[in-house]
Amino acid sequence: MSSKWTISDIAREAQVSKTTVSRVLNGRPDVDAETSARVLALVKESGYVPSARAVQLAKGKANAIGLLAPFDTSAWMIEVLRGAMERVQAANSSLVLHAYPRTPADEARLAGELRNGAMDALIVVSLQRPLPVLEAAAAEGLPVIVLDDYGFNGALPAVVPDEGAGISAAVDHLVDVGRTRFAFLAGRPDNPVTAPRLEAFRAALARRGIPLDSHCIASADFTLESAQSATAALLARGAVFDALFASSDAMAIGAMRALKQHGLSIPRDVSVVGFDDFASAEYAEPRLTTVHNPLYEMSARAATFVLDAVSENRRIAPVRDRVRTFLKVRDSSDPGLKAAPVPTGHL
Repeated sequence: MSSKWTISDIAREAQVSKTTVSRVLNGRPDVDAETSARVLALVKESGYVPSARAVQLAKGKANAIGLLAPFDTSAWMIEVLRGAMERVQAANSSLVLHAYPRTPADEARLAGELRNGAMDALIVVSLQRPLPVLEAAAAEGLPVIVLDDYGFNGALPAVVPDEGAGISAAVDHLVDVGRTRFAFLAGRPDNPVTAPRLEAFRAALARRGIPLDSHCIASADFTLESAQSATAALLARGAVFDALFASSDAMAIGAMRALKQHGLSIPRDVSVVGFDDFASAEYAEPRLTTVHNPLYEMSARAATFVLDAVSENRRIAPVRDRVRTFLKVRDSSDPGLKAAPVPTGHL
């Protein structure tokens, strides 16, 4: 017989079908104990490795952490990948990407991957709709944690940003430098961060005794171009403001472009603050004051939770770990102030 066994070899030597071998390797309960023992003994003896599940049988784990995420090539996703990858690689494991299921067939395929031992744990990124297969996998013992759950995670543990802290700090900063009339660039209505960020901004203004004029609120789709158009539309309809907060750095940079095209100086005439603190903020002109969104830190925290659970052979305790956002002051809000970020931390 060849030194490299196939599933057919295992089936022939065990005197069972290939389907039965597959069921044993996938831990199916509908195979009797004697047959399972015979198949597993042959797998061990031959060194047959058909999949991550066989590796798991031999070594006790897959040495792989799954990351379920939407398709996204933006700086946002790069920060998420960087945090998880660094922590997972340091633990001598691999990070395996899985796309969000789009069809019932995709969900069934994901459910099979969660059951068959191809991963030791799962990090779920930006969960924007219920996925019952996740709770089912956690109930069966797979460590699962959600990064930014938007209220759809059910009982699963989660790592989330405290966005209100950074937004409140931004409002305090703008008021302290003398701004009194505020505009807000919101995201698309269907995006789960849009309403919470607007409400946090409105609440922070109210705390300082300042109302937010509805005529000074505009929407864009988180791109520079859409924000440039939305800001130009605000100015065209006569909105009067001396401070503008944008729900992303890209939108803040687009807003600054529109303000400059209308002859306004930043920050002399209008202070501008963004949200994200991606690399583009440092290289904007002027350099962008922005709320630091701790995506790297959150992703690293999520990876730590699942790696600890795998190492200790336990589930993740119910937790909602909140990671602080903070304001990073640069040149777009008040050129007279030095940048003084508040250290990040956990509530």
